[in-house]
Amino acid sequence: LESEGLIYKRARSGVFVNKPHPVSHLKEVYILGVGLSESEVYFNEILKLASTDFKRPGFTFLARAYSFGIPPSTVLDIERTRLEKMPEVDCVLVSAAPLHSQEVEKCLAFGKPVIFIGDFSSDEMEVMEFNQIMTGNACQGELCVEWMQKRNVNKITLFNGSSEHLFNRLYLNGAKEKAKHLGIELNHVEFEKGISSLPEAERSEIIKRV
Repeated sequence: LESEGLIYKRARSGVFVNKPHPVSHLKEVYILGVGLSESEVYFNEILKLASTDFKRPGFTFLARAYSFGIPPSTVLDIERTRLEKMPEVDCVLVSAAPLHSQEVEKCLAFGKPVIFIGDFSSDEMEVMEFNQIMTGNACQGELCVEWMQKRNVNKITLFNGSSEHLFNRLYLNGAKEKAKHLGIELNHVEFEKGISSLPEAERSEIIKRV
């Protein structure tokens, strides 16, 4: 199949059907960030889609972001009403991390194509059908350990976010499995909001102790 051009392989990603891409008529894209922290890095990276350096000609991006202080359910009710008055919007991109199944259902009821960007914190949506762009968290954990092993490191301390979140668990599991396979000692230090959320002095002290 690969020699006939019907499929193609991508390292560490899988095997994909090679088919013509339909011409997209999407022009107006709405980017929605829900439950964001004050120092949100991930959503800021998503917003680069709308920057001059990355944006394709003819596309218009609208963006709206909400902090952790507003319940996602309330935000999505507000946004559904807003989008009903915006017929020019062709597609909605939603930052996925804080959403649960009920909120995902609300997004799918926007009346427009919805694509979730990033991983969910919870695994309760595995039985639901939707479009999502996500990373291979377990694979990333494996690659980090491999990178260390190639540099003759045999003992690793992994700083990771809260294990309540699915993507952190997957990342940790990938790193653990690869470390075990390679005979590397791996210690895990968990930070509920990530080590970058700590004051600089406390962060430096932790790094020195490690």
